[in-house]
Amino acid sequence: MDGPHLWAIGVDTDQYFVGGINEAAWQEHILTSMLKRIDVAVFETLEDEAEDTFTPGSKVFDLASGGVELSYSGGYIEPYRSQLEDLRDMIVAGDIEVPCVPASGAAQAAELGLTGC
Repeated sequence: MDGPHLWAIGVDTDQYFVGGINEAAWQEHILTSMLKRIDVAVFETLEDEAEDTFTPGSKVFDLASGGVELSYSGGYIEPYRSQLEDLRDMIVAGDIEVPCVPASGAAQAAELGLTGC
């Protein structure tokens, strides 16, 4: 390959396994993916309904509830797994606050009426 090696970070699903034409050529560029665990949301919703505890409305599926997750497919970030899991635990515990809106966009978000997560 000529030129710099380019990385991509997938979202929603594990982009390492998206497939398509020449999948292996793409895989060497997928550093990681942030996964939306829709399966967790669906399972918990159906479980609540089956137990007659379902209530309509918004429900948050975050790191603490297993609603989002980091993919280690491809092994590129595997050497950093313990540090990443420690950081994840610190976020869940509230020791690290992750803003909904980066500080650089706070004024624009406020203008649009976006004040909370």
